[in-house]
Amino acid sequence: MTARKKGKFGRKRVLAIEALLTTATVQAAAYKSGVSESTLYRWLKDDDFQKEFLKARRQVFGQAVARLQGIAMKAVNILEAILDDSECPSYAKLGAAKTVLELGRQGIQDDDLLVRIENLERILEESKP
Repeated sequence: MTARKKGKFGRKRVLAIEALLTTATVQAAAYKSGVSESTLYRWLKDDDFQKEFLKARRQVFGQAVARLQGIAMKAVNILEAILDDSECPSYAKLGAAKTVLELGRQGIQDDDLLVRIENLERILEESKP
């Protein structure tokens, strides 16, 4: 969200959301956005502000996930290289193997949950009058 893209929000609220996304504390965000801490805390209790803040957080997190997905193959290649390197210490191989197995298991669990959710959604849709 940019300061220019404020919609029904005032410029200060947009700046406050941007500051909340880029600073470690509410105090720092208040200072950076030019509002008092008490004002920012009050805004954080406001439903519309919360919705816009959550929307902005999701957008930032979505961008981070996309970047991670873009470099995932590099990580897999590194794990594979560690496992294949005969000169690599055993603790590094063990760590790589553990990571591969844990991520593989997590992927299967995620896929299973997705199938279960899709089945429940289908059953719910079919049961509607």
